[in-house]
Amino acid sequence: SYNFGTFENQPNGTEIGTVSASDLDEPPYNSFLYSLDETQGDIDIFQINKITGRITTKRVLDREHQSAYYLVVIAKDNAYPHPSSTASVTIYVADRNDNAPMILHPNHDNHTVQLSFFSPKGHTFYKIVARDADLGSNARLTFSFGKGNYDDAFDIDPTTGVISVKGDLQTINADLYHLLIVVNNGCSTTT
Repeated sequence: SYNFGTFENQPNGTEIGTVSASDLDEPPYNSFLYSLDETQGDIDIFQINKITGRITTKRVLDREHQSAYYLVVIAKDNAYPHPSSTASVTIYVADRNDNAPMILHPNHDNHTVQLSFFSPKGHTFYKIVARDADLGSNARLTFSFGKGNYDDAFDIDPTTGVISVKGDLQTINADLYHLLIVVNNGCSTTT
């Protein structure tokens, strides 16, 4: 069996790996033709060079759609009676930071929070809910204010998205804040 890996979003024709076969016969009885078993695996996504055993992609792979693919390769002897053998191939697709964060809450239907002027400093009153379809460090989100945090009235935890009171709301002369929240995953930003 073979295990190969590649990154997602590579162009068509990206090399995945090469399988090889051998036997104890002497030339010309030790050459093979490679093919993919059409009854098993993802043959519409990959192709194999029948002479070299080199496997390449036929389309762009997306890890968020499918993270692993399975093939069965057939190595068939060129000489009569054409004995053959098979090998299983697993192809793992690694993540790239190709998805922007999605803010789930607040949303267009629910984006208002009421807060008392008497809320003390440090009082937490809201949590931004966001997610990213990528994996690991590619899905690590950071939260910040874009604009609207006049008088430095509020604080946002950059790792959790929790918003708290930072200033003395009783002394701030504002009845309404329009806070722009920025969520960043190191590659893409959503507001």
